[in-house]
Amino acid sequence: NPGQYNIKLVVQNAAGRDSLIRNQYITIYAKPTVNFSTSVTAGCYPMTVNFTDLSTAGSGTINGWQWDFGDGTTQTTTTPVVNHTYISYGDFIPKLILEDPAGCIIPLAGIDTIYAIGALADFGWDDSLFCDRGLVNFTDSTTANDPIIGYNWTFGDGGVSVQQNPSYFYASPGLYTVSLQVNTQSGCSNTF
Repeated sequence: NPGQYNIKLVVQNAAGRDSLIRNQYITIYAKPTVNFSTSVTAGCYPMTVNFTDLSTAGSGTINGWQWDFGDGTTQTTTTPVVNHTYISYGDFIPKLILEDPAGCIIPLAGIDTIYAIGALADFGWDDSLFCDRGLVNFTDSTTANDPIIGYNWTFGDGGVSVQQNPSYFYASPGLYTVSLQVNTQSGCSNTF
């Protein structure tokens, strides 16, 4: 328990007994109580979250903050407020580690999970090369943690499609830039 403690030493032998008292010789400091809040807990990635330390210092002060954002990145700071941007979708559990003046480390895993929602658009196509024109089969390989509700393809020659796995006929020879935009149920979108 925190507080100041008196220590008494008693020694005794055949000749007698003696004691020594040291008043308030040991001091045990109250450790910090760790707590923090987040500005948001869910949203489309990339998602910026404002983390605010709500910890109380205990008997001393808080000398340092180390944030672990749960996505493989950390930040050590001398201020109790940080911003972090989640650049991929997933579920992340942030942590805060405090250091008090005595060098004691006090960790806290976040009570809220950060849900970065979205999709990572991706696609492939058949590997055929055509001399003058041809039909190309595109295959969606998007990954997501939110249901995909829309596909928007552009084929580089003015053609478009909303199918998941379209086939497209190129009428003229050339090099074409193809893009796929996916939209999720929560209103997130991503383009490849």
